[in-house]
Amino acid sequence: MNEMAREASVKGVDSQKSSKRSALNASQSNHFSAEDVQQIIALATRQTEFSSRAQIEEIAQELSIDSAAIANAIEIWQSQKLKAQKQQRRRQQFYKYELVPYLVVNAFLVWLNLSLSGTLSWVIYPIMGWGSAILISFLSGSPGSSSGGSSIGCFHKHSALEQSVEVR
Repeated sequence: MNEMAREASVKGVDSQKSSKRSALNASQSNHFSAEDVQQIIALATRQTEFSSRAQIEEIAQELSIDSAAIANAIEIWQSQKLKAQKQQRRRQQFYKYELVPYLVVNAFLVWLNLSLSGTLSWVIYPIMGWGSAILISFLSGSPGSSSGGSSIGCFHKHSALEQSVEVR
């Protein structure tokens, strides 16, 4: 009985191997879908360092990709990268210029309220008021005022300087 079970399991393994071989042979054919091409090129480019736009354009030419399409793709990629960097900078500014001061000041106010009255009484009002303003700022995706700065006065000067650097 054990021999029959072994033979059946060996036949099952052999059939799995043959189906994998046929799938491999099919994938080695000369016809690939657009998704297959993207995945293959993505894997190949991860292993290769490209240092110039000319190299990218040369590869595109070999793949019969229009140079205008490559230029457009590079422009889109650069704008997406710049947008991601700006969002990261805004997040860092939010933490540095809004959230950290909120936590520090309110920790002091809680300590002050507890030391003077022994209970949390009046301190909940600044915590809730300032906290709701920070929450709205965070949820709107644009920390601080509409000019991209913070609601903290000393930050407006820093924000204007940063905007002038970005323009150059």
